[in-house]
Amino acid sequence: MSVNIVIFTDSKPRPFLRYSGAYVIASALRRNGYTVQVVDHFLLLGLDRILTIIDKFVGSDTLFVGFSTTFMGIFSDHIRESSINEKMFTFSDYIEVRYGASTQIGFTHGVPISDIEMDAIRARIKEHNSKTTLVVGGTKANFLRQNQIDTFILGYADNSVVDYAKFLQGKNPFFQYTPLGDGRIMVDKDVEAIGYNFPKSSLFYEENDLIEHNEVLPIEISRGCIFKCKFCSYSMIGKKKNDYTKEKEVIYAEMMRNYEKFGTTRYSFADDTFNESVQKLEHFAEVFQRLPFKIEYVAYLRHDLIWRFPEMADILKESGLKSATFGIETLNHTAGKIIGKGLHPALVRETLEWLRDVKGWKNNILMSSGFIAGLPTETRDTVNAWVEEIMDFKYPLDSFYISSLFIFPDAVRSVKSEFERNYKEYGYYFDSTKSTGWINEHWKSEDAEYLATQMQQYAYGIGRTKSGDFQAMALYNHSHTWDDIYNMSYSTNKSDFYKIMKKTDEYYTRLINL
Repeated sequence: MSVNIVIFTDSKPRPFLRYSGAYVIASALRRNGYTVQVVDHFLLLGLDRILTIIDKFVGSDTLFVGFSTTFMGIFSDHIRESSINEKMFTFSDYIEVRYGASTQIGFTHGVPISDIEMDAIRARIKEHNSKTTLVVGGTKANFLRQNQIDTFILGYADNSVVDYAKFLQGKNPFFQYTPLGDGRIMVDKDVEAIGYNFPKSSLFYEENDLIEHNEVLPIEISRGCIFKCKFCSYSMIGKKKNDYTKEKEVIYAEMMRNYEKFGTTRYSFADDTFNESVQKLEHFAEVFQRLPFKIEYVAYLRHDLIWRFPEMADILKESGLKSATFGIETLNHTAGKIIGKGLHPALVRETLEWLRDVKGWKNNILMSSGFIAGLPTETRDTVNAWVEEIMDFKYPLDSFYISSLFIFPDAVRSVKSEFERNYKEYGYYFDSTKSTGWINEHWKSEDAEYLATQMQQYAYGIGRTKSGDFQAMALYNHSHTWDDIYNMSYSTNKSDFYKIMKKTDEYYTRLINL
């Protein structure tokens, strides 16, 4: 049962919570007459099963096999080099590190498996069809190191992936791309999918996507972000409010279709800032109220917008929000103002306490946030100070994730962050080869990464963090109740390993029997 396109994807930080990217691309291709098989849980399946899947779905009519990298893995080079032979992870190493007690915090560099395994994957694909290409896409496509890849597709690929498929068929002789000089190409001429009618577009799940009954599904709500945080390298930042937002009837129809086909009532919202305006929240609240069922969802939010527009609190709660992921980033006011997060830390805490204790979010909505070590003006002492504050069980966050600042000025990609474009202006420099990370007057990037890792592991160890943000919604797919999820610590959640592997076995069996 070969198909035109196979897309491998995974969501490493959120086991069995699907990521929308691969399915958005599949929907675009399917609308244009191509047959597509999305294969989820790539890293959990293991090499032998991946090869069997290739045997089943790759054939004479297969144009390309893709890898969606956005949530594929989060292992940094220094962990690879200190932990694994040949400086690369294998599938089995991935599983051991993912669920073991060892360090696992780092940055995505692409598919975190060994060159030997990627060689085997490429060889098996080429056995079935020597013309089939290997493609990577997703937000981290530009970081992929493996030389087994033929094509790198950057940015929003709704248009370009269809144009690329036609190009492979010889039907698009004027296809635009950038040669990389070694026979490989980069598709980077339409990273914002100009002309694609996003507000009217839908994400369609098909029977061969193997959606389970009442599974939490991803859904695209909006694209881009009205803010321009200095560390952000995503495309479409600084957009206008309420631009690139799905129309009411499109979302209504999509949710009704998913409910009727799969019983879906829970969602993870694909939207960089769901609460970018009161009008936008009211726009979607009206849709959700029309549905003949109550939805629940997780979304990225800005805490400072809730402080500025307090009416957002009730709209979010009443519309079905169950897990809120903020981007506070730091409680150092000077650093916060530099990156575009200027709300004073005292007001941050006041807002979170107001949501929890006054607006009824306690027991009803989990609150989480990301934090960054290594921002401009920050020292070990300032980071230690705000980490000590959030480590306090009384601080009004249910969970948090601490990472280090990443600056890659030589990265080959269509969009670079302000820090990457002008790193010298913010006090960062690199050695002459740029082979190591950033350095500033206070510390080096590897020191910031090590500190962030140790702090996060400590938080896990003392039970300070619950299973918050998008991971909390993933637990619905493991048959947990809301009371279970709300009170579950991250450490307890890790004990779900055997459930995850059992679900992986079941998924593979269903997939191979299609």
